[in-house]
Amino acid sequence: MGDLPADWNSWREQEDLGAYDERFRRLAAAGLNPHGEADLVASYTPATVLDGGCGTGRVAIELARRGIAVLGVDATPT
Repeated sequence: MGDLPADWNSWREQEDLGAYDERFRRLAAAGLNPHGEADLVASYTPATVLDGGCGTGRVAIELARRGIAVLGVDATPT
């Protein structure tokens, strides 16, 4: 995969991934739809999806919950 850009590493060191995911849980708890990306992808009725740059897997998890086979890949293990 090679080295990631320094600015990515700087951002990643400061970002709390738990807080990132929590933001979307709070949106859902408030009755808002946190799954706009998944809604768009699902509207094409795919059988399978490759989620490139899947991050924490938020969109891939929702697509899988909807019965779509998903493979998520990301350059960083976190």
